[in-house]
Amino acid sequence: MNETAAAVNLRTTAAVWSVRAQRIASGSELVAPRRCRQVDLAYVETLVGESDAAVKRLAYLLTIPSDISVPLLRVAAHVGLLRGNPGLQRLFATAR
Repeated sequence: MNETAAAVNLRTTAAVWSVRAQRIASGSELVAPRRCRQVDLAYVETLVGESDAAVKRLAYLLTIPSDISVPLLRVAAHVGLLRGNPGLQRLFATAR
């Protein structure tokens, strides 16, 4: 598979997962407690290049009762792709 075909395949796969994640987040597809679905959606948003939306979603999760915390986000592997995002850095800085 050449690079162009691989990129198109990856983009298509990401788009399919993005639609599924949106259904999960809206509650039309029940798979886990709502806060877990929100974290999953943030991960998918990151994968499809919507890192600002992912950071916004994570910031929201920190404002409601949940298992999500800044220390957890600092070490979470799925947040690794967001490490260079200025919004995530601000989020971490405000939690100190």
